[in-house]
Amino acid sequence: MKLLKRISFALVIASMLFMACNKDDDENNEPENVKSYTGITDQDYVVQFQTGEINSTLYLLKYDLTVLYSSQQGANTQELELYKSEGITKIENNQFEVNLSVESSFLKGNFSQQMDSLTGQYSYKFSQADTVISGQFWTLKTP
Repeated sequence: MKLLKRISFALVIASMLFMACNKDDDENNEPENVKSYTGITDQDYVVQFQTGEINSTLYLLKYDLTVLYSSQQGANTQELELYKSEGITKIENNQFEVNLSVESSFLKGNFSQQMDSLTGQYSYKFSQADTVISGQFWTLKTP
């Protein structure tokens, strides 16, 4: 009888430890309420962004835009894209800024109050062309 009580007690303790070590559903780090925005740049290229909430905080999850520049070899394009499910940067006061890995390069965005559109600016320094291309983009939330 004592052996049965000890085994039962050990099983209860093991179950409690197992439950304590498992991640709670409330601590889910996967983005929720994901929204996509698609539009165009002032260079007539498609631009896309994605936002989502992680632990009730709004993040920029994705950007994807193409920039046209001229070099000695002629016209070239550079695709700027990044996706991070853990978020690229927080969106605060309906705004974000991403400093890109190249000097003097950034993305800045401003969401409308209803979060149904996004406008912004980009700037990218092309070392091979020794030039900085800056411009604007306009997007709408896609269903």
